Amino acid sequence: MITYLHNNGNDVQFNQTHVWLQSGEHRHPLSGTHGMYVFPQSFRMILAYYNSRCLIKSDWVKTNNVYLPPLVKTTL
Repeated sequence: MITYLHNNGNDVQFNQTHVWLQSGEHRHPLSGTHGMYVFPQSFRMILAYYNSRCLIKSDWVKTNNVYLPPLVKTTL
């Protein structure tokens, strides 16, 4: 394990206050953990995720935008 990425909240409004890197997991007494461990295999993916969350600033237009995974088309 390299570090721990804390990311509480999926809205753009939480980018500046609820996303950070730290040495160990952060466990909230009421809601548990919010994040993931960073391993050498996932370092580049986590770094891209961290940068995409921290570079987007919240304003009144983007406050309630939510990060969603891309839709995958399936063919039957």
